[in-house]
Amino acid sequence: MFFENLPPLGFSEMLCGMIGREQEIKTYYKTLMHRQETLVKAVSRKMVVHNTLITTNGLVKNEYSGIFTNVITLDDLFMKSR
Repeated sequence: MFFENLPPLGFSEMLCGMIGREQEIKTYYKTLMHRQETLVKAVSRKMVVHNTLITTNGLVKNEYSGIFTNVITLDDLFMKSR
């Protein structure tokens, strides 16, 4: 219900500053914000919604990257325990 098909490029790839994709990035940002608002309305008021991005390369900081509370890379997922 809340998760739709992603655009051809993942959000983290779009945030890497690809030339000519600014409008697509802004549109997808608005889509993510709408999904978050819909989810917040659907769950208990005692719950908190956190946007988490799981990516291979990390996240480039820009005006839209603040939507993610957590960013998890492959290195984080496959970190060897000490």
